[in-house]
Amino acid sequence: NSRHLWVGGLPEDMSEEDIRDYFTRFGKVEGIKLLPQRYPKMGLAAFIDFYERDAAVEAHNTEIKIQGCEVRTNYKSARPETKEGKEHSHRYYNSPDRVHKQDSNCFILQS
Repeated sequence: NSRHLWVGGLPEDMSEEDIRDYFTRFGKVEGIKLLPQRYPKMGLAAFIDFYERDAAVEAHNTEIKIQGCEVRTNYKSARPETKEGKEHSHRYYNSPDRVHKQDSNCFILQS
């Protein structure tokens, strides 16, 4: 475990400040790096660095929904884990043909 998290599935209209405001509920945030979108309409991803490891662990272990979007986390990796604990490759996981629109701000993976 680390104090650095990869966060994906964020609503597309979230700013860096919005992300910081949300994640400070887990602990003090040192920095945020928004990642470029690989595919349009796939949601945002970011790296979040907390000052304390426990804050990252708590965020990672919490089911997070923002504006109805299920947010995924992993320890500073572009390869998020599924709920079953298996990893998908970044390319496969973010493939646009595996995604369908859930609502105006977030998208979910098709099986």
